[in-house]
Amino acid sequence: MLGAASVIVDDKGRVLLDRLTGVYWEPAIRAHHFVFRARVIGTPRVADPAEITEIGWFSPDDLPRPFSDFTMRRIADGLTDQPIRVHQVGPRVWLR
Repeated sequence: MLGAASVIVDDKGRVLLDRLTGVYWEPAIRAHHFVFRARVIGTPRVADPAEITEIGWFSPDDLPRPFSDFTMRRIADGLTDQPIRVHQVGPRVWLR
């Protein structure tokens, strides 16, 4: 993984990066989004309880809503072993 550490470490724990799963170009804001498949090493923890009140593990078919089509795209890409592609991101569609 060029340009990314294979292990991300902060004061709350470690995350092991498995692989880059997608690159997304968003021309409206002239930004690239890079998404990685990763695993938590140890027990997952909330870094700032003031920002996150609850964490949970969900199957892709049972995710809490609402979320955007862009979020669903990144999750779907992360669950496959397909070659990485650059995708263009358009306006978000909210799935309810």
